[in-house]
Amino acid sequence: MLHSTIADQDTKHVYACYAKTFFPKCTDDRKMAILGLEYGVKTPSVVCPLETATAGADQNGSCCSYQSGDCLVPITKYTEILQYYAAFSGLTQPLTQPQAVWRRIVNGDNCTVGRTFSNYLSMEYQCIADSSIINMATAASLSGHFVSAMYPVIEGEDARELCECTVTSNQPKLDIIALDMRLECYAAYENITCSANHSLTFTDREQKKTLVSETDKVLGQNNVVFSTQGSSLTITFRRDNGTRPQMVWFSVQGREPTAMITVRCNKPEISTRSTVNTTTSDEEDASLTAIIAGTVSGAVLILLVIVIMVCKNRSDLAKAENFANRGKIKQVPSSDHPKPKQPQQKTNHQQRGGHEEKTNQQKRRQMKINSPKGLEMSMNDPVYHDVTIPSQGQRQKKVTR
Repeated sequence: MLHSTIADQDTKHVYACYAKTFFPKCTDDRKMAILGLEYGVKTPSVVCPLETATAGADQNGSCCSYQSGDCLVPITKYTEILQYYAAFSGLTQPLTQPQAVWRRIVNGDNCTVGRTFSNYLSMEYQCIADSSIINMATAASLSGHFVSAMYPVIEGEDARELCECTVTSNQPKLDIIALDMRLECYAAYENITCSANHSLTFTDREQKKTLVSETDKVLGQNNVVFSTQGSSLTITFRRDNGTRPQMVWFSVQGREPTAMITVRCNKPEISTRSTVNTTTSDEEDASLTAIIAGTVSGAVLILLVIVIMVCKNRSDLAKAENFANRGKIKQVPSSDHPKPKQPQQKTNHQQRGGHEEKTNQQKRRQMKINSPKGLEMSMNDPVYHDVTIPSQGQRQKKVTR
């Protein structure tokens, strides 16, 4: 089983002098996460003099990249941070290429190099593998030493409005680290304002913390936003209907290097992936819905067939009873009907004819008995069961005579 680790993520740096641009990028299977944005201030030297314009120094090479001894000042101004996050965060390649800006150095910057303005801008970023990112709006699970969760940016307005993820680990002490958390409402066009109340809540057994939509606020650069002493917590994101946040992306890590993290979102099936997506959402739900619909349709069809057969049997039974009733009505005698005619007695001539016919039949049967074949055939005739069959001696005497 493969597992995602922090070491698996590529960490890179890009630099650009004032008014220049840089082009950070990742491979197609990874996304950029900004870890640091800083102004670089160099100590005046021959290669990078105090007044570069008058000295004619070329603003590249050692003057526009970090070297040991440079003073680094974090970028804190919202508008400056936003332009880099909007251009690079969560992307494989830059959406735009903003120009590097300079900063006037003040006492609070703790830079004692003797310069008034910064020389370059430094950006540290990490290429996060897609296989270590879980989509919070789907029913999915993911395990690894490093797991990050992201709410979809594309078509986020139509994604799940309530997302709930549970985090468990084999080790205690977990940290939630902000990669890019901009809960402010996303406006698709410039000069268009929108308002929303998106919220992101982290809860464990001892504490609870909720982040809400705030104007001009970016949480990122690998800052820890929530920590737990236990080995589990719950993460809940609520999106206002019809809008989406600019970005919600954070990682879950254990403070122990051997900690194995498991994140499950929106009650997925019992299937866990490690660095490989095993989302079960929307296709399994569709399959389950199809199975249920098929089962219900089959049951309805069977019930319909049973009803039709019962109705048909009842109809046949009613027809049979009706036919029987009509027959009974015809057999019932009625006083209005004429009496049936009495059979007439046969005449003497008819009686004599019948007597002669019986005599002739008896003679023919007698002849059959006297012949062997006739005897054999007559044995099955019930008329002769009581007839005494003459013996062979008697038949010979008759023949002699």
